[in-house]
Amino acid sequence: MTAGEAIARTDGQIVDANGAKTIRNGMMRTVHPGDLLYVPPGVAHHFTDMKGFRAWLIRYDVEGWAQSIQPAPAGRGGQ
Repeated sequence: MTAGEAIARTDGQIVDANGAKTIRNGMMRTVHPGDLLYVPPGVAHHFTDMKGFRAWLIRYDVEGWAQSIQPAPAGRGGQ
């Protein structure tokens, strides 16, 4: 995280709730600037912007050994 505050939801099941996807039965934690959150491949995750959430997304794909680094758009979570 580089700025703001967000709620990170991980490790649960992705379900449809009133037309929007969300995570049920997972873990919730508040993340702040300076925090690092590792999400293993295949693990459901979602971020909810609370106060100007800004973060760097670092994605590493073992298959094909491709690496990409890009900033997350302001005010949006990843999944």
